[in-house]
Amino acid sequence: MGVDSMSLLPEERIESAKTDVSLMSPADQKDVVDRIRTANPSLIPTGDTSKTALWLSLIIGVLVVALAAIAAAVILVISGSGELAAAAWPIATAAVAGTVGLFAKSPTG
Repeated sequence: MGVDSMSLLPEERIESAKTDVSLMSPADQKDVVDRIRTANPSLIPTGDTSKTALWLSLIIGVLVVALAAIAAAVILVISGSGELAAAAWPIATAAVAGTVGLFAKSPTG
């Protein structure tokens, strides 16, 4: 680096490193990333496990929202507040439709 990195604040070190890396050739930038991956393999996820965990979290989260909205609507109808239940059904149907839509084929593909 052009500046003594230990005399800088963390934010300044990051900016200095970004500037230094942006001045490198693409081959040198790739070499830096490869060395970082070698030094700390868990820093940059490379496998499908991260994608799988993200998708499962998304799907489970949306389904929990749908089930909670359905349960709230049913409870409101049973308790005699049917007009309030009308607000929960669109949330439930949107969540279920969104989950189904994740698995639909792309119309452009």
